[in-house]
Amino acid sequence: NPKHKRITIQIPTLTRFALKNGYAAHVGTGAPVESNIHVLDLARAYLVLLHHLEATPSATTLANLYYFCESTDDAEPTWREIANLIGRSLHQAGLIRNATPKQLPRELYSDVFGPLTDAVIGLNSRSRAVRLRQLGWKPREKDRRRSLVEDELPEILRDDDGGGVGRGFMGYRGTVAS
Repeated sequence: NPKHKRITIQIPTLTRFALKNGYAAHVGTGAPVESNIHVLDLARAYLVLLHHLEATPSATTLANLYYFCESTDDAEPTWREIANLIGRSLHQAGLIRNATPKQLPRELYSDVFGPLTDAVIGLNSRSRAVRLRQLGWKPREKDRRRSLVEDELPEILRDDDGGGVGRGFMGYRGTVAS
């Protein structure tokens, strides 16, 4: 996000894993997908929803409380596709030897999300913004693939002095969670 200079936690962690271990990785087959939303698109969705709720009788609202927000529609990238993008980008930059991702071995889960690895990057999490789209909302920001290649990977490498493991673990203080 250009305003607060923060990005997702999953992609920087997977990128740092690739830099440390020499290959991009995914859990299992890498087939799980996850809907996502840019924070600015989410903010716009809240505004659309708040204006709608102001004009809607509470009984109507209470009959169907849930609104989901996502920007991927039916095009969520799989975690394998994300690993491919990470591998390809790091390989093209000369930072890893092989662009082809591998299955993440369980014994290396501690290099990513520890015992939560399966839950963070190994499960499906899909939603559809059907009701928000019916209210006129639509996502305007970059999709996850473009954002990964154009924004996140360069920021991750910059934040780590270009070496990926340059400063080591910095916690959650910087632009990129590590």
